[in-house]
Amino acid sequence: REEEEEEEILECAVCLSEFEENEAGRRLPKCGHVFHTECIDMWFSSHSTCPLCRTSVGLEASS
Repeated sequence: REEEEEEEILECAVCLSEFEENEAGRRLPKCGHVFHTECIDMWFSSHSTCPLCRTSVGLEASS
């Protein structure tokens, strides 16, 4: 089937843009969601959960 051969289109849920070929991203370890590195770093400056599913990412506070 052609549908099965199509590549999955990844979209960053923070900025709502699709990933371009060879663009850097970060996959969260617990839920597996993927975001642009810059977007998720900005998100984590004020949140400690996944923007999509709200799973806690367990970030340690820096001292």
